[in-house]
Amino acid sequence: MTWVAADIGAQITKRRWEAEVNDNQQWKRYVEGNCISWLRSALEYGKETLQRKEPNNSLIPIVAGVITAAVLIGVIIGVFFWKKQCPASDQGSSGSDRSAKA
Repeated sequence: MTWVAADIGAQITKRRWEAEVNDNQQWKRYVEGNCISWLRSALEYGKETLQRKEPNNSLIPIVAGVITAAVLIGVIIGVFFWKKQCPASDQGSSGSDRSAKA
């Protein structure tokens, strides 16, 4: 019923948790009792899916297509904004150079 603190900052939390003896005992009962039965029922419920031999690859092409489309749209938008800002930044820097030389 003790905790291990990973660093000095965790010492405060460690002391507080160790002082809460009733909560610690309650968590221990839950983990050793209810939690195990809930995990077993969840595993039983999903046993067919977990033990399936053939992979379900029907979504892979769809997801790959969506990711590819999103990347292409992002690149197109990025190039559009880059080209839109590029001439203005070139003209602005050359204009400021002229005024600095004068």
